[in-house]
Amino acid sequence: MPTYLYCLLTPTAEPESGPPIAHGIGGAAVRVLSAGPLEAWVSTIGAPPPAATVQAVREHDAVVSAALATGRTPLPARFGQIWPSDADCATAVAQRREELESFLHRVAGTVEMTVCTLLPGMPPAPQRFPTPGSPGVKPGTAYMFRLRARADREQHLRAALEALRARVSRALGPISRAEIAEIRGSDEALALSVSYLIERGKEAEFRRAVDEASRESAARLVVVGPRAPYSFTPTARPPRYRPSDRLGERS
Repeated sequence: MPTYLYCLLTPTAEPESGPPIAHGIGGAAVRVLSAGPLEAWVSTIGAPPPAATVQAVREHDAVVSAALATGRTPLPARFGQIWPSDADCATAVAQRREELESFLHRVAGTVEMTVCTLLPGMPPAPQRFPTPGSPGVKPGTAYMFRLRARADREQHLRAALEALRARVSRALGPISRAEIAEIRGSDEALALSVSYLIERGKEAEFRRAVDEASRESAARLVVVGPRAPYSFTPTARPPRYRPSDRLGERS
């Protein structure tokens, strides 16, 4: 029967009786699989593979969150990671042992916190082109003017979001170990999300820093987390934060 992988962890000194969550994808039992020096949280599932529905993604994340709640920091697996058997899963993990152990060491003792904001209704960028209907402006030329004006507005919005990202990141400098920022959307509505890798126990300090940064901006900043470090591992990214235009990564 196929083996479904949720996450990887560094084993504890004293073996635990099992994961603190009983069920995962489709109600399948969650169990610990020894994968060499690593611990894999898996389920035995039937065919066909689970579809990436909202419910299934939540079930996957619930298992990863349960792993985080143990006090350890898991490496989340990408949704839908399946092997024909336990042995195949353990072999695949063993083949990437050094890389995976390196990433587990990097995120040990941390959680991921994300700051999100939407900037609709920003003032338009300064108009540098004749408006359609102006004397002597042909329809084709007017169309090109509209495209250029739209591009200028989007560039204006992106610059505003990048300035906001820089302000928030400066406020979080002493707290954050790494960050990844994304801008999504286009034209009149752009969204910014910045994920930070921070030490456990500093979540309240993180929220206070974001609150202080938001007082200097007209944008409303929303904090998501703490959660497993999806954005900082090679094995997964959270579906809602799939990057489309990455501004930058600091580590």
